[in-house]
Amino acid sequence: TTGLASERAVATGEAIIEQWDGTREFYVVLEGTAVVRTAERHLDDIGPGDFFGELAALDWGASFGYARLATVTATSPMRLLVLAGADLLVLMDEIPEIAAQVSRAAHDRLPGL
Repeated sequence: TTGLASERAVATGEAIIEQWDGTREFYVVLEGTAVVRTAERHLDDIGPGDFFGELAALDWGASFGYARLATVTATSPMRLLVLAGADLLVLMDEIPEIAAQVSRAAHDRLPGL
């Protein structure tokens, strides 16, 4: 792990984040798969190299933050890289490519919800 990130193991069936939680962590999938759902519908299946949690992790200004807009549940054993929201912002400041990718994902995902 880097100085900013920690690693987390998740069992099949475990909810990593729950819709409407106020948590702010950002996750990168190292191994395994998960499903992303709202109460109403399936949004996505994710696997190694994918990331999630950016909408809640980003600082939207004026102390505004999104609650978790979907539940992410492991569909196999997983290894995740976990960053606190503030650490994601540091990383985005230091590495413009990460900032661009995370910002693009946030923009793309909001209309779908």
